[in-house]
Amino acid sequence: MDIQELKHKLENNNSLPNVLIFKCDSEDSNFIFHQYIDKYKENIGYNDIKYIESLSELTNTSLFSNSVSDSIYIYDIKKLDELYDNIKDIVWIKCKSLSKKVKDKFSDNIIEIPKLEIWQIKDFITTNLNGLDKEYIDILYNTYKKDIFRLQLEMQKLMLFDDVNYAYKLVNDQLYIDASEYNIFDLSNCILKRDIKTLKKLDTSILDIDTFGLIKILLDNFRYVIDIQLAVNTSPEYVGVTPKRFWAIKNNSCGYYSKEELVHIYQFLLTLDGKIKSGYISSSIVIDYIICKIMLL
Repeated sequence: MDIQELKHKLENNNSLPNVLIFKCDSEDSNFIFHQYIDKYKENIGYNDIKYIESLSELTNTSLFSNSVSDSIYIYDIKKLDELYDNIKDIVWIKCKSLSKKVKDKFSDNIIEIPKLEIWQIKDFITTNLNGLDKEYIDILYNTYKKDIFRLQLEMQKLMLFDDVNYAYKLVNDQLYIDASEYNIFDLSNCILKRDIKTLKKLDTSILDIDTFGLIKILLDNFRYVIDIQLAVNTSPEYVGVTPKRFWAIKNNSCGYYSKEELVHIYQFLLTLDGKIKSGYISSSIVIDYIICKIMLL
């Protein structure tokens, strides 16, 4: 099944296989995946989404029993090597690669999610913010093209108003939009993902970055990573984030630091506020100090 066929089936509320396998190669695949699962959840009237660490968690309901759960299960794995053929529950599997065995046996259940094109992202903005000036559409696109989840979040602020152009001007400062292609969130993401390649493109001396704002963002992000990466069993409710954000953090932000490094980084960030205010660290070097202390561990 290709992505267009899936889209058609969802739009017409047609039946789908219990098990669907989504092959996701790009970072914005997460966003597309969740757009489809939200539509499917709406179609079938299920409100509960459960994240599982292994397909063996389904054994009590769908493998050796006639009972079927009223939840949608999401299984996220880098490579799918094996898959049961008698699953009765609804399971959406997201992976980057599949074994030949799975490909051959479940070819009709596999959907490849393509990378979003520029026109698709801009069309997404135009559709949801009907009437927004092209100038503002271009600014939104250029600012959040690397993080579609963030784009959707900022768009939701504007969608509360009947006049989206008035709303844009009203809340422009709150959208964290500036003249630079890069901003505080790009920097925090570089640190979170140890992305030295992108970091080299950032000139932190010209970025309008609030030091304490950066520290707060890093503290929040690293706390979420710790809660998700280090927990044996976790969930959006446990972490205190929405399912979409939980999925984005788990898939995009985990695995870049070891357990020991994460604990060290979090403790380091907790002490920064006091060190800056006491004059122990000069405010002029704080950002470079944070980058070196974390990324050079």
